[in-house]
Amino acid sequence: MRFNWGYGILVVIILFLIGLGTMVFISMREKNSIELIEEKYYEKELVFQDQIDAQNNLAALYPDSLHIADTNGVVFIKLPSKAARVDSGYVEFIRPSDKTKDRRIALHVNESGELSLPKSNFVPGLYKFRIGWSTDGINYVKKKDFIVK
Repeated sequence: MRFNWGYGILVVIILFLIGLGTMVFISMREKNSIELIEEKYYEKELVFQDQIDAQNNLAALYPDSLHIADTNGVVFIKLPSKAARVDSGYVEFIRPSDKTKDRRIALHVNESGELSLPKSNFVPGLYKFRIGWSTDGINYVKKKDFIVK
C-alpha cells in the first residue's frame, strides 16, 4: 500500500477531529462557573435610558466630574465640587472575576463631597466602579474601571 495525498488528507482530517473533540471535552469539564455581572440584567436593561440620562446630567453640569484614587491604604472618592450635597446615593465596586468580592455601599459624603473607604475591604485587582446619587431630584451616574493595588 502506497501512502499518497488522499491518505494524507484523511490523516489531517482525523487529527483535526480528534483535536477538536479533545478541546470540547476539556472545556466541558471546566469546573469554574460562569458568573453574570448582573443577576437581573433584563430589568436593568429596561431602565438603561435613565442611566444614560444620569450620565449626561453629570457630564453637562459637572465637567470636573469625580475623582477616585487608591492612596495610603484608602480608596478615596471625591464628588464634583458643586455636588457636595447628596440626597441619596450608592457606590458599587463590581469584581468581574469573583462576584463574592462585589461591594455596594450607601453614599455618605462629608461636607466637601469626599468619601474614604478602607482598602482592607477590597482584594487587589480590577473593579467596575459605579457611583450614583440624587440631588434635588436630578440623578447622576458615573461608571469606570478601577484597579485596587
